[in-house]
Amino acid sequence: KRLNTIQEYTELGSGFKVAMRDLEIRGAGNIIGQEQSGDIMEVGFELYVKLLEEAVKRQQGQDVAEEVRCAINLKADFYLPEDYIADTRQRIEFYKRFEAAQNEEDVDQVQTAMVDRFGPADERAMTFVRLERIRALAGQAGFASVYQESSGHIRLKSGASFRVAAERLIHALQTFPDLKLRPGMRDTLFFHNDDLERFIMVLRFLCQ
Repeated sequence: KRLNTIQEYTELGSGFKVAMRDLEIRGAGNIIGQEQSGDIMEVGFELYVKLLEEAVKRQQGQDVAEEVRCAINLKADFYLPEDYIADTRQRIEFYKRFEAAQNEEDVDQVQTAMVDRFGPADERAMTFVRLERIRALAGQAGFASVYQESSGHIRLKSGASFRVAAERLIHALQTFPDLKLRPGMRDTLFFHNDDLERFIMVLRFLCQ
């Protein structure tokens, strides 16, 4: 929308029109503070800036790295407790920040900010962080979904953007006895364990 506005208002003296249209798109508020409205309030400042940066790169003909969003379905509580982050708006803010994390470093940064603001996380909040860590790592590796079967085994289905080299995958299968392939399912890995910390270790290995 912002790029279209700049293209539309090109005549001399149209800066005010551009500014007013930008205000309509972004919404009034303090761009580096909490008082936000409009589109920027809906997605959060960090994600808004990221989306804008990607749009500018595309307009300039630059390559934009494809972001893989991995679907997670594990048998664990997937939420930030209200008694840890009591304010709904702040809780939503951290949901958005974790959702925007593309790699484990991003998750670490959001976790650090959360602990700095609300203190040490309890086990429920840490479980949520573990699952977001799994989502980020699995997406980084190019998995489309992570699903836990009734047996407790975890199924990882590769997507169109699977990024793990064949040599790395073979090395992982040799290193972790609980990571397996099944006949006739070459696009799926199976982790025969329900230990999430060990599962994170496997994903880290695949992403190296």
